[in-house]
Amino acid sequence: MAKYFSMDGYVCGDIQTRTTSNGHTVTQFSVNSPERRQIDGEWKTVPHFFKCQYWHKGDRDFRAEYICDKAHVQMSGEPRYEEWETEHGKRSTVRFNVQSLFLIAQRDSAPAQPQQREEEAPLYDDDIPF
Repeated sequence: MAKYFSMDGYVCGDIQTRTTSNGHTVTQFSVNSPERRQIDGEWKTVPHFFKCQYWHKGDRDFRAEYICDKAHVQMSGEPRYEEWETEHGKRSTVRFNVQSLFLIAQRDSAPAQPQQREEEAPLYDDDIPF
């Protein structure tokens, strides 16, 4: 049974988007999810880095556009343990498979604003029926 977790963090590092041989698109990136912790009587920020992958949902997945350097994102998904062999021995990592992704803030730390689609008309008080 899969366990789903939620976390927020800041996109960092190398962002790679590729298409598989089956035609699916996946974006791999890292997220820093810092934790405030009291160490020796002082509050300090401790970084926690996670490798993530987001499988796009359709040809034009607008959420994938949120994955840009320094974007603050909220994600939910499941961690997956991966293990491989190298010349130096066994290596392992936990990769976070992102199921849902939401933008909290843009790069410049301004709050995210939903983009109005061209086909949507603005809503005025006179348009509300009550």
